[in-house]
Amino acid sequence: MAAPGGPTRLPETLYTYQTTTEVGILLSSVLFGIFIAQLYQYFTSSKSEPVQMKCFGAFNHDRALRLYVELISPEVVFIALIETTHTVSLWVYLVDMNHGSILQPGYLILDTFTIDLALLMSGIVGAVVQSFYAYRISRFSGSFWLGIPSWTGSVVRVGITVAGCVTALRGFSGRHTITDWITKFSWVLGGVLASSTVVDLVNTIILCIILSRHRNSGTRTSRVIDKLTVWAIETGMLTSILAVSHPILGRVELLPAFLHVYPNMFSLSLLLS
Repeated sequence: MAAPGGPTRLPETLYTYQTTTEVGILLSSVLFGIFIAQLYQYFTSSKSEPVQMKCFGAFNHDRALRLYVELISPEVVFIALIETTHTVSLWVYLVDMNHGSILQPGYLILDTFTIDLALLMSGIVGAVVQSFYAYRISRFSGSFWLGIPSWTGSVVRVGITVAGCVTALRGFSGRHTITDWITKFSWVLGGVLASSTVVDLVNTIILCIILSRHRNSGTRTSRVIDKLTVWAIETGMLTSILAVSHPILGRVELLPAFLHVYPNMFSLSLLLS
């Protein structure tokens, strides 16, 4: 028993949730810092030529490959704004969560507007990045139809994400916990993760097939294509593994460590590609 006036230990589940939330937000913030550094490098690395031409000079003779490695500034800036909103929302949520739990430990898992906003931004980041990869695939292949499956999946993902935020704000008569929401609307989380995984796999498979057709053994272009193929597989596998890790673990209190970092993987992959 705690001494009179001494601190009372939080229940194990709440303590674990608080810890994973803080770790998840910290890791997300570190990745956000890396993203901003990469963004700065992207816009300042060359004043005389586009970054993609500087980094992929081997593609100068291949118009299709040049179209693939294009990075369009408006999309990058949009992702940066969404990522900033996501990070700020997480920190506001963290401060509010810790302050509220001083007198009421259950406040740690209370569903609030800031965490709903952060999750909405998370869903938008992933969908936009995946849609942009689909756009690259359609430009690279010359076929508009190859991008449709991924665009459809991304639209579904955003729709489910918005539905999840609406249910969180309107689906209960009073204040509720995150556990209540997951129990009542488990299809939202499952739908977002499933659609994200499917789009990742579709993008990866189509891209690898297209790249293999442009490969010409013994050329510099082939070596770069090999690197792009490996990168596509690694990126698709990483985000897919993250997406299926939570359902496998099945513990709500571990959810923040996964969800808060997940969108950063997409935004970083956009710039590093």
